[in-house]
Amino acid sequence: MRIGYVVKLLIPGLWGIGKRGLEADILTSKCLVGDKEVPCIPSTAMKGVLRKAANQISKLLNRVGVISDTNYVNRLFGSEGWCYTPITLTDLVPIESMDIAKKAFEQGYHILIEGSGLKKPDVTTITHTRIDDASLTVSKEALYSEERVVPETLMYGEIIVNERLLREVLRVNQGLTNCIKLLLFALNDLKYRYVGRKSIIDVTIIGIKPMYDFISKDPHISSILNKILIR
Repeated sequence: MRIGYVVKLLIPGLWGIGKRGLEADILTSKCLVGDKEVPCIPSTAMKGVLRKAANQISKLLNRVGVISDTNYVNRLFGSEGWCYTPITLTDLVPIESMDIAKKAFEQGYHILIEGSGLKKPDVTTITHTRIDDASLTVSKEALYSEERVVPETLMYGEIIVNERLLREVLRVNQGLTNCIKLLLFALNDLKYRYVGRKSIIDVTIIGIKPMYDFISKDPHISSILNKILIR
């Protein structure tokens, strides 16, 4: 199963750390896509954010009867000692428009790697100072700068669910439905929390393939897709 989705930056976005040369002290993450280096959201960063969101909302979803077990977090994202997990994510890369996201979902993520519709977004450098708690004045040598991707930037990525591996872990379709529900609720929850370095985003699902009947007919999945699935 493939889930294509778009992240839209609502404020300047930053993923990454470190210093290089005479640039900003903290640089946003870059990915090499084809022959272009572009700001991106690394797949590992997004998977970690999704797992954290899923872990925090799983107890509530279980309490209200949306999922039947909080242990679906480990079933979906893996636990210590696992070689493979049932889901993998691509890096989120900047795109020109939502139409490009639809095209990438229909034709395959590879078209972005080949350069079709890829965009190198503007970045801005923001300077900060750190306040000393005792004196309530600027701390000594506390001036630093961050390189952030500008608001309104669109980034496309995909979540691939290995159904065979997931079914081996769960053994029943009910568990698969619960995992997909947890994943979609976690994806939607990213709109209400900081991601990266205090970045705020919006999330839109471009499509899900294949959309099985036992998933699409679930009322909770229908409810969440009505909020974040593009029409």
